[in-house]
Amino acid sequence: MPLVELILGGQEIFRRPRARFNWLIDRLCGPVDDAQRVNIVAFDNRTEVSLKEELRSALQSYQPGRMDRPDAIPAAALLLLYERDDGVHVLFQERSYQVEHHKGEISFPGGARDEKDGSAAGTALRETYEEVGVAPDDVDLLGELDEIWTISNFRLRTFVGWLQDWPYPFQLQQSEVAALLEVPLGYLAEPGNQVEDVREINGRCVVLPSYYWEEKRIWGATARIVTNFLDVYRTLER
Repeated sequence: MPLVELILGGQEIFRRPRARFNWLIDRLCGPVDDAQRVNIVAFDNRTEVSLKEELRSALQSYQPGRMDRPDAIPAAALLLLYERDDGVHVLFQERSYQVEHHKGEISFPGGARDEKDGSAAGTALRETYEEVGVAPDDVDLLGELDEIWTISNFRLRTFVGWLQDWPYPFQLQQSEVAALLEVPLGYLAEPGNQVEDVREINGRCVVLPSYYWEEKRIWGATARIVTNFLDVYRTLER
């Protein structure tokens, strides 16, 4: 949904959907035609557009790392961003207990590549549509993050996308997805919200990043993807 920011003296006063701001213009300025209104709200949607395009530029310049594990199963996932009334959010899903791998864990939409997908990005978009009902045409792909290996032996490529509209009629595939988590990007980007998760893997203690949102733990491969994305996000001059 297009947003409007009102900034006075360098301070953000409010951010509201454009329809609500049009009502305020009419109250303050009297009825105005559409041409006048466009001039008044020329800064409409500035934050959303600039962040999306800055991320696109940063990701296009980014060189994703690749895994040397030819025996692993090719898979892909989608880190989906979108603009709500209260800022940019990241979409996560809570996996059901009916799935084969990672039961009950927090993840991004994604799965194993199908030979009909045509590309890894096609896999990510297909899986997102099947699992949460987001149509491929409603996603603007911005770029790709590092390929990672998961303990379930998937070689996972993650793509970053921007959902064109919000609110969106998500439709969950109940056999795979129990619920959605909509986490503010600003919350994830706060350094204090990353927690060190110490685990024993193959007899060694390994420190991995994790995040908590509404008592749900985001960890493992999903947390590594989040951290990779935040590394790119923090390169932006904002």
